[in-house]
Amino acid sequence: MNKKKVTSVCIAAAVVLLLSVGCAWLLYPAHVYKIIGKIERRIQQVEVNWYLDSYVQKTQAHLLRSNHTPQSPNSPESWIAHGGGIGTFVYCNSKEAVLDSLQRGFRYIELDLQFTTDGALVAVHDWHQLHRIVGSNTTSNTPMSKADIMTLQKSWQQTPLFAEDIRKLMREHPNMVLVTDKCQDFERLAKELPYPERIIIEAAGCYNYLQALRHGFTNVALSAWSAGDLRLARKHRIPGVVLSATTLESEPEAGILARQLYQDGCCIMVHWAAICDQPAFINEHLGTTTSRFYTDTWSPQNPPPTP
Repeated sequence: MNKKKVTSVCIAAAVVLLLSVGCAWLLYPAHVYKIIGKIERRIQQVEVNWYLDSYVQKTQAHLLRSNHTPQSPNSPESWIAHGGGIGTFVYCNSKEAVLDSLQRGFRYIELDLQFTTDGALVAVHDWHQLHRIVGSNTTSNTPMSKADIMTLQKSWQQTPLFAEDIRKLMREHPNMVLVTDKCQDFERLAKELPYPERIIIEAAGCYNYLQALRHGFTNVALSAWSAGDLRLARKHRIPGVVLSATTLESEPEAGILARQLYQDGCCIMVHWAAICDQPAFINEHLGTTTSRFYTDTWSPQNPPPTP
C-alpha cells in the first residue's frame, strides 16, 4: 500500500473515531463523562505511583515533621484556630477572628479559601456564611464577586479577608502560619500567597498532594477520612495528616494507624470540634495519636483542664 493510501486510511479511521465519539457524546453524555473520569483517575494514579514518593523524600516539611517532644495543652504548637478564631469569632474566617487568635497566643490559623466569581481569593467556608458576615439578609449560597462584597462594606459585621489582607497579616505577624484546605488550585494559590514555607496545605487525595508539592508548597498534609487514607499516608511516608475526630473515634484501625504514624514522626492534626474540643478527648490523644487540634474553644493561653 502506498503512502497516499495509508494516509487516506488513517484519515478515514480518525474521522470514523471522531464521529463515533461525537455520536456517543450526543446520545449518552453521562456515560462518556464517566469513562473520561475513569481515564483521568487512572492517569492520576499512575502519576502518584511514579512520582509521589520521590517528591516526599526530597521535601523538607519543617512545620510537620514531629521532633517527639511532649506536646503540652498550653503550647502554641498544639492548637489550630479553626476557621480563624474562637469564642466570639468561631468559624467566621474574618480579620477580627485572626487578630483575636493571634492575641490569644495562637500561631496556626486555619482559613478556608475560595475564589470569587471575578477571580479574587477570599477567606470563606461557604457563600451563605459570607453573606452573613457582610450583613446581607439573603440566605443564598450563590458565589459572590469581590465587587458584590465591597458594595456591602458599610454593613459589615466583621471584615472579610482577601488575598492582600492575608498577605498583610502574614507580613505583620512573621510567626503566623496559615493552614488551609478548600482551595486545591495550587498554582493560583502560590501566586496569591507567596509564603509557601509558612502555609500548611490540606490536600484532598494523593494526586492533589503531589500537585501541591509541584507548585512549591513544602508543608502539605493529607486529608484523611478513613483508615484507608491513613494507610496511604504510611505507605508514602507522608509527614502530615489532617484526620477527622469521628474517624479516630469510630474506626479502631484508624486509631492504631494514627498512633503508628505519630510514632514515625508524622504530624497528626485532628478536627471536628464537637468531639475534639472535649477535655477528655484532648487528654487521651494529645501526644499519642495527635500533634495538634483544630479548636473552636481553647487557646494556648486558656487550655482545657487536665486530669
